[in-house]
Amino acid sequence: MILVLDDEPHYIQAYIDTLRDAGFKVVVVTTVAAFMRTLSPETTAVIIDVMLEAGIDAGLAAFRSMRQVSPFLPAIILTNRTDLHLTETDRRSHLVSKRDILPSELLTLLRDALVARE
Repeated sequence: MILVLDDEPHYIQAYIDTLRDAGFKVVVVTTVAAFMRTLSPETTAVIIDVMLEAGIDAGLAAFRSMRQVSPFLPAIILTNRTDLHLTETDRRSHLVSKRDILPSELLTLLRDALVARE
């Protein structure tokens, strides 16, 4: 299962459709609390849009909380921000991608992350 956190999922519907068309089960949640409740052993990767209405810190907090529970889970952070305050550990443990990438590019990133995890 690919767990997606985005409080405005209609903006990334093309990504969701592409992942589902490629055979992935995709679960979309819109709050950090729902994200943490839904995170499970079935989760194979996460995609987090850090530009949440609650603020960029909420998206990064979700990422860091997820890392405490699942330190090796592939994660893709969607953002157009260049001023994210990420630690070196954060940088090594996930992929950051611009929010306006093509759905096919996101699919490639995800597949590469899953292969690297094996």
